[in-house]
Amino acid sequence: MKLITSTILLGIGALLPSQVQARGPLVDQNTYDSENGNVCVSETSLDCTYLEGGMEKTCISAVGNDGKPVPWAYFPAEECGQFLTATITMKMCNKNTAADKDILLYDMNINADEAEFLFKLVPYQFDKTQRILPGNCITIVKTENIEKCKVYPMQVKMLGNMPDKRPNNEKAYCESFVFNKMKSKRIEQPILLPPQPFKTSVDECRETSILQAGGTNVCDSEVSIACTFLDEQSGQRKSCIGPEQDFTFYSIRTDLCGAKQIEATIDMSICNTNTVQSGLIITPYVDNVPQNVFPTRYTFKKNNYNVPQRLDDIPPGQCRSYQRIQTIDTCKKNWPMSVQLEGNMMKSIAAGISGSENSYCYCYLYKKAVVEKIDPPATPPPSPTAPTTPAPTQAPVVSPSAPSCDETDVLITEIADPESNQFARYIEVYFRDCAGGAQPKYVTKNIVIIRSPNNVPPIVYNLKGALIPSNGIIVICVNQVSHAIQFGYQSCDIEHPVADNDGTNPVNLSERVNGIPNVVIDSYIGFPPKTFQNGKALRIRPRTPFPRATFDPSQWYIIPDPSVDPATTGEVADPEGMDPGEWYNPLVITEIVDPVNTEPARYITINQPFPELGPIQDDLQLVIFDETTGEPIMNTAVPLKGRTLDAAKNLKVCNAAHYQSSGDPTCIVTYGPLPGTTGCYTIGIILILPNNKYSIVDLYGVRRQSCLGSPFDFTGGSATRIPVGKVPVSIWNPLQWNIDVPQPDGVELFITEIADPIEGPNSRFVEIFLPGKPNYMINEDLLLVRYENANEDPSTFPYLSLRGYKTDEYGFIVLCVNSGSYGNKCKYPL
Repeated sequence: MKLITSTILLGIGALLPSQVQARGPLVDQNTYDSENGNVCVSETSLDCTYLEGGMEKTCISAVGNDGKPVPWAYFPAEECGQFLTATITMKMCNKNTAADKDILLYDMNINADEAEFLFKLVPYQFDKTQRILPGNCITIVKTENIEKCKVYPMQVKMLGNMPDKRPNNEKAYCESFVFNKMKSKRIEQPILLPPQPFKTSVDECRETSILQAGGTNVCDSEVSIACTFLDEQSGQRKSCIGPEQDFTFYSIRTDLCGAKQIEATIDMSICNTNTVQSGLIITPYVDNVPQNVFPTRYTFKKNNYNVPQRLDDIPPGQCRSYQRIQTIDTCKKNWPMSVQLEGNMMKSIAAGISGSENSYCYCYLYKKAVVEKIDPPATPPPSPTAPTTPAPTQAPVVSPSAPSCDETDVLITEIADPESNQFARYIEVYFRDCAGGAQPKYVTKNIVIIRSPNNVPPIVYNLKGALIPSNGIIVICVNQVSHAIQFGYQSCDIEHPVADNDGTNPVNLSERVNGIPNVVIDSYIGFPPKTFQNGKALRIRPRTPFPRATFDPSQWYIIPDPSVDPATTGEVADPEGMDPGEWYNPLVITEIVDPVNTEPARYITINQPFPELGPIQDDLQLVIFDETTGEPIMNTAVPLKGRTLDAAKNLKVCNAAHYQSSGDPTCIVTYGPLPGTTGCYTIGIILILPNNKYSIVDLYGVRRQSCLGSPFDFTGGSATRIPVGKVPVSIWNPLQWNIDVPQPDGVELFITEIADPIEGPNSRFVEIFLPGKPNYMINEDLLLVRYENANEDPSTFPYLSLRGYKTDEYGFIVLCVNSGSYGNKCKYPL
């Protein structure tokens, strides 16, 4: 394929008070050369508009220099959650000029991919069989309710070919794509420090940038520092900095400083003091970019506070503030602190700031808290006649150490590629030594994730400054909105394309030393055929996990894995088979037994296939799935957390009959729905997730399918997992199972009742009884027939084959004309 030209067009609108707007529509015109003389010119566009005060306004977001959407509007906090009515206009156009260059769009039913109009990841339906003639378009206009302060992704994907230019099945492709993430944002109230004399130091700054074409860009900003401590003598808070740069706030004798430490509260702010009407957004410079020599930062005693919020865009009239408690050792004299704001206003597109123009912002404030040391008074020699009593030694005051952890003890735990949603892809990174604790922890080292796609430069993301959740797992996803929609709750901590892995890209974690990621900590290599497209790679959790700089396949299980025996892999239910933000040790179902007798001793065996001993640590539950909805029936759940496995790493869930006959001490005896009253159901192990969600860990049977007579029906027998099939799957893999159902030599059957009630023909029924055969499926070729008019031979019609019919728990089969007359007592039509 040869791409000749691709032009993205985006108009620019005027700034409105408290809004940042970019004028649509957004257009992509693409010339696609199939390199055989066939050239196709196509165009896609999308637009979003709404009416306010009788004026049409846009809801298209521009794209900033960092690739992120610029909000098309800012709304007061009280308006967030309200809706406005928007008109969505999308087009696919044929821009060819030759008469024989019609475009026929791709359809998923015929092609591997398809043309589509998407709004919030939901496709608009339209006729894809129509040809688009040269100069013509397919246009869709929809009315949508847009919630203020929310993100709405939409796209137009035009894929097809020119059928009249393919006489010998030659290539004649057409392609154009346009995407926009419509984003509006809340106007946050500025965080204002309380006015306290001699406590808050402020520096107001104005930077003027000279433009090449004449004129200037002016950036107004402000930074401030406050440092306070509790004066024990007065009981009041006092300042540890003053109007001057160096400020002596405390005096102490040198012989007493070891016993005195001061707890100081440090408040720092960076503010955008441009007017709200100006629409000038300040984007702070980030770390690890060579040209950004002095990034925005807060420092104390020459140590940077790694605060993620310091890199957030600052709308006009707003501030970003940070507070920290610091222990000051009074034996040390100088305690310097500073705050620096450095960045530009290039995201202020609607305010007339061009991405190529200089719009520099800078503001810096430095203060030093000083402890004055006083020499102790001279001590006269003791009187020779008066004995001296040594003064008691005063123990020094020791402040608790700040929480710390080994940030290089980090490893990749999961990489996922949901089949239905590329934008919901994610990767999990686990800081083992940093998990737990009441104090929040941030990544302070340059720990970088590197994804290496084929034939393109690596994608790199630096985790420095990221907040580490209490469980130690940071989830990075392609798109936070798509991720939340996909899984029903928000588990994505960071949005970055480093997570955009289709299952074929190697990934590693490295520590960046002196600006170069030269120390590999952990790695995953997903090269063909070891890929997991439309699935996931999940790390096996041992008792003590540790990173591996060299990829170790034995630490991973991959689903689907095309490189192994099909019985040792499977497919992933999407999204029910994925669990972002959770690292657990999976269990698998290995045996289900339904012996045929009057008191069946039923049981289910569960196994831990991976090397972890001790009680089950995760919130796992064994449940039956509803045949209609495919959802777990939670009142059947058997909790497994805290249960102890035997030496073979097995656990049984059984009924009282099995326990009484076997005396198995490892058996969980239940008196509820599990282990069941029949040998026919879909059963699974689920992991309980936040927000009342769940993830399927392992599954026997097929969801949303009746078990009766199905391939997973093991009535009267057993289902046993083959030894190599102990790989957890969220979609049942029949290759992993041996199902043994006994075949009887014959069957004894009686017609026990034939009824013609007075209520009419719809109430007629026939009752059949199979003694000693509860829950028995008829496998014999038995026919229910009628003898009419005293004939010795049965009538050839009507008749009913009983093969595949199943008795109830008492051995009866009831057939009726209308099941509505008898409810669930009648299960088969007559």
